[in-house]
Amino acid sequence: YKRQVSTQSTWDTTSVLWDLRVERSGLRATHRCTLHGHSDAVSCAAICMPVGTIATGSLDGTVILHSCWGEYERTLAHPEKRAIDLVAIAPLNGHVVFVSNQDQTIHLFSLNGILLRTSDACNRLSACVISVDSRFLISTGAYRRQNDHSLTVRALHNLSVVRRYGGAHANIRCMALHRDCQPLICGLEDGSMIMYSVPLL
Repeated sequence: YKRQVSTQSTWDTTSVLWDLRVERSGLRATHRCTLHGHSDAVSCAAICMPVGTIATGSLDGTVILHSCWGEYERTLAHPEKRAIDLVAIAPLNGHVVFVSNQDQTIHLFSLNGILLRTSDACNRLSACVISVDSRFLISTGAYRRQNDHSLTVRALHNLSVVRRYGGAHANIRCMALHRDCQPLICGLEDGSMIMYSVPLL
């Protein structure tokens, strides 16, 4: 069987961590731990097994890092305490990226809690993912026209825009990268899925 870890975030300020086992009989979920620490609803979460860290973002303007066994590590805060909408963790170096759509900013922190870079997101973002080699941040949002939900690739170390790709026919709500960085799989707001080939990755 294969084992994976999943998180379930709730409006009661907690997140529940589950062990998922894919067996011949189906999917089995076992409670691993419950994460605490936020003072408002949890709005996003990211799990990075290579560095053994879980990040939960909240409407209270903080991102809390726990180990994959629920041990508290540290708290990262938005400089202006804006609500956190998206969070991602770099697999190789553990850098943490979080996005607030209230002020449309992207913040890059080291795993040790040092703010490394802040960048203008250019618009409201709906999803983001970091490449497996931790070199790029891929994000999506309506950048040029209301119906143009384009992809933006940024260099992770300084959040500079490397390239933009034409958008899908609907808003992208989630993204996932295969282990070899190809393809980029996107789930759309209308219930469909599309795949991108992103040469830079």
